[in-house]
Amino acid sequence: MTKLTEKERGRAEGAMAALDLVGERDRWIPVSERLPKDNRAVLVYFGQGAWIGYYEKRDTSWHPILAVPQKVIVTHWRPLPASPIENDVRPA
Repeated sequence: MTKLTEKERGRAEGAMAALDLVGERDRWIPVSERLPKDNRAVLVYFGQGAWIGYYEKRDTSWHPILAVPQKVIVTHWRPLPASPIENDVRPA
């Protein structure tokens, strides 16, 4: 087996980190596993539906951004998708 150079090893580690980030953006994260960064908008799931909201560590609670639902117990969350690229608009 051929040994990797420092530069190749750095590239491989960068590629693995990028793959981890892509995988992270494409899954629901249980709140028992970890919480999102404070006040960062995420998509949250609570059993009967989902909404966009954020977690506030100061008062240890979830807050909706667009509407005020009944008190719910959030079970999972996931990062919002990246904004669309203006030149990447495709006809439906």
